[in-house]
Amino acid sequence: MLCVIFSLPVSAAAVTPTDVDPSRPVANFTVCEGVPSNVEIPEFYMEVGNAMSLYVFMTADGKVYKRIYGDVDGIYGWYEAVGSSNTVYADTPMVDTNKDREIYYASPWKASDALPLTQNYAGILPPEEGVSALDTFLGVPVRTFALVSVGIVFILCIFILSSASSYSKRRGRR
Repeated sequence: MLCVIFSLPVSAAAVTPTDVDPSRPVANFTVCEGVPSNVEIPEFYMEVGNAMSLYVFMTADGKVYKRIYGDVDGIYGWYEAVGSSNTVYADTPMVDTNKDREIYYASPWKASDALPLTQNYAGILPPEEGVSALDTFLGVPVRTFALVSVGIVFILCIFILSSASSYSKRRGRR
């Protein structure tokens, strides 16, 4: 399982979720860069904003919920990330994804519809660099996918041309 010490990319905008409470102990949290294949991602998490395994959704009252998969003291699961630094508190239990689903569907509108339209992720992700994780296709960055696709097409063209060349040489000998 590929896990790293927590750090995420960012963007500029204006959503401001709850700030970190300095009186609460911060957990020794290790985030998994990608949710392992044997872990089921709740269906509604797939419908909300996603940046580097951080699932973000909002209710109509403007409250932002952030969920991230990782481990606290060797216990892997979904945890609530708080503030722009995506802090996980030591006294926070694992998230009950069924309750998240109820909260999400009880809201009269879906924040996943609003966030992509505004591209407004400030305060949701730490302010380091622009969000590029959203520019993926089949889980691969679009740039990498395009380069690999062009390479495959180039190799296929060479193969077809070399096959056609040898075929025309054999045909001409008859």
